[in-house]
Amino acid sequence: MGIGCRRDPLEANVWYVKAADHGDERAKQRLAIIQAAASGESHASANDKNKLKKGGKDENCVVM
Repeated sequence: MGIGCRRDPLEANVWYVKAADHGDERAKQRLAIIQAAASGESHASANDKNKLKKGGKDENCVVM
């Protein structure tokens, strides 16, 4: 989520799809989680949760 931006899940989904179409693995994982939630599955796999855990280190993401 962006800092100082309002949450817009539909717009976020648009950008996840664009990123996934360009091969971004994190976007693909997040889309899978969104699709699972939309289909009524109770939870994502433990592996997906660990990868997206808050505070986790990600060399591709820098917070300033």
